[in-house]
Amino acid sequence: TAVADELASGVVSVHGDGAAFAALKKCGQVVTWGNAALGGDSSAVQRQLASSVLSLRCNPYAFAALRKGGAVVTWGNAVFGGDSSVVARKLASGVVSLSSN
Repeated sequence: TAVADELASGVVSVHGDGAAFAALKKCGQVVTWGNAALGGDSSAVQRQLASSVLSLRCNPYAFAALRKGGAVVTWGNAVFGGDSSVVARKLASGVVSLSSN
């Protein structure tokens, strides 16, 4: 599959909750798979996940990626953190780390 090919090399970390997963590659790209509603489908933010991602965090329903420059990108279930549009301006730059519970 396309995901398997993308995961064949360069993966530095994998994050997930058992239903959806995200792999961070050495080049800064994020590859996602699994339950689409819980973050397995990142097509809405694909451009932002194509490069420059430094770290990932997740909860059981959504994912967050920290990009170079301190921007944060989120995807997954909107109710549980996958939609950060309300605070998008605050997450556009300057964030230094992510945490999850």
